[in-house]
Amino acid sequence: MAAATVNPQASRIYTPVFTKQQQAVENLGDQLLAQLGSPVNAELIRTAINAASDPEDLEQRLAVLMSGSSQDEFAQALSYSLFAADILGYVHGIES
Repeated sequence: MAAATVNPQASRIYTPVFTKQQQAVENLGDQLLAQLGSPVNAELIRTAINAASDPEDLEQRLAVLMSGSSQDEFAQALSYSLFAADILGYVHGIES
């Protein structure tokens, strides 16, 4: 049985090529996103996930952490937190 060959071109990561004007827009977007940051510290969210007993408890804990945030920011953080909690539960289930 012959060894499989790998095309070196296939393993390259695609990097888009922008016009000079589009690259300026991309750079500006990257700068703005970097300045915005997260409305809540990631470590606080991790602590809330680890302390929560169920999704409703997590939602209540996040509501306290994000009391000054907008509805959209809260909804996004809750979505990410529930996803992270699912992944943590999956990983802990595999480790058991």
